[in-house]
Amino acid sequence: VGDFLGEIFARISAHFALEEHIMRAAGYNRYAEHKADHERLLDEIRDIMDDYEDRRVFDERQLGERLRVWFTEHFKTHDARLHQNLGV
Repeated sequence: VGDFLGEIFARISAHFALEEHIMRAAGYNRYAEHKADHERLLDEIRDIMDDYEDRRVFDERQLGERLRVWFTEHFKTHDARLHQNLGV
């Protein structure tokens, strides 16, 4: 489970780093707000990882639901604005 959580964290972090690079290169005016939302999700995943390390308890449904809610909202708001701004 610890390896699984680490892999999720690494893959999401890599995706965010690429997206943030694109935003900076494009001079995206809402970069700071968008990046802060990325950081909120990464903080949540770190909290789940810490909880697992401390108690060896992992609720995959909770993680799945948190990811679903975050990504759904992020895509509808931050990513939609970014795509519109980039003309994607």
